[in-house]
Formats: sequence, structure tokens, C-alpha cells
Amino acid sequence: MPRNIILVLIIAIISIIFALQNTAKIHINLFYWTVKCPISLLFISIFFIGGLVGIIFSFPMIRKKNATISELNNNLKDKKTGKV
Repeated sequence: MPRNIILVLIIAIISIIFALQNTAKIHINLFYWTVKCPISLLFISIFFIGGLVGIIFSFPMIRKKNATISELNNNLKDKKTGKV
């Protein structure tokens, strides 16, 4: 099996064990809202929100690198065909 699948399975198993062992409910207050949820749900939610924020903030860098790669590929094609 590829490493990525094994890593995802390990993280999923650890998350399930964590959720089963941390069922105590806490109150979360944000301005006028109050939410009661298990600690495990809070931590897992924060983990996934952090991952999504990281992915969103990496998009501009990825787009810039893809543009650079595309430009370099076009330059390489031009040099191979003799255009300068």
C-alpha cells in the first residue's frame, strides 16, 4: 500500500480512539452563542479547520509556481524549435 494511504489510516484510527476516550462535554462561548459539544469533536474540528486554512493559504504559492513552470516550458519549446 502507498505511504499516503497508510498515513491516513493511522491518523483515522488515532482520531477514532481519541474521540472514544474524550467524551466529556464542554461549553464553548462565542459572543452571544453557547455551544455544548464533546472535547474530541472540538479538537478534531480545529485540526481540520487548520488544515483547510493551510490549503487555502497555499493556493497563491501553487498558482505562482505553476505559472513559472508554464513559462519555463514555453521558453524551452521556443528554444527547441529555434524561436528566440
